[in-house]
Order: sequence, then structure tokens, then C-alpha cells
Amino acid sequence: KRIVRGLGINTPHSYAVSNDEEIDFIIDKLVYPLFVKPNSEGSSIGVEKTGVVHSINELRDRCHYIWDKLRNVAIV
Repeated sequence: KRIVRGLGINTPHSYAVSNDEEIDFIIDKLVYPLFVKPNSEGSSIGVEKTGVVHSINELRDRCHYIWDKLRNVAIV
């Protein structure tokens, strides 16, 4: 992302979150819909229809799935 931005290409802002407190910290910066995926998986692992979220409840549910089932940090 830093390399692409360094070339002058705009990319969406993203946040790495690993707990509910981090979601609470960024909540006022979010504009829905959002895409949520695992951080350290391959480019398509964890990328599913359920990765698109439209509300804070969906965001929390998706992040908890990534944290609990995939044992990973979530990228929002």
C-alpha cells in the first residue's frame, strides 16, 4: 500500500484491528460499506461475500470471526 501510494496512486484508507477497543477508536472514521479481511493470509484467503459489511454490528461480527476462527488481525 505504501509503495502504491508512493507512486501517487490513491488507495482506500485501512485500519488493522485486533480487538473491540480498536474498533471503537476508529468507528467515527468509517464510511460504509466496508470490506474486512484477514491481514496475513494470501490475497484471496478470507475474502468472501461476508467480508462486505454495512453496519457496526456486521463489522464486529466479521472481525470476531477473523480473530476467533482465523486467529488473525482484521484489516478494515
